[in-house]
Amino acid sequence: MWEKVLKALGNIAFLGEQSRRNAEDVRELRNRIEEIVHDLDRLKSEVQRTREGEEHKRTEFLLRIENKLLLSEKRSDKKAK
Repeated sequence: MWEKVLKALGNIAFLGEQSRRNAEDVRELRNRIEEIVHDLDRLKSEVQRTREGEEHKRTEFLLRIENKLLLSEKRSDKKAK
């Protein structure tokens, strides 16, 4: 009987230690997840800035082309007169 009690106490101690380790692992994983979320937020912001910059460059390029076309039309109108 005492053997069973001692075995049960040993199991309880083992399970308590396992539970403590699991709690530490969970804390560590939560910290890692927070870091990943932070990194993803930074990446999202960087992608957004890049996208906005590329959109600005495309708009500027199209405006330059439009400006050149308008100047070209204006010059050809002057020559036609």
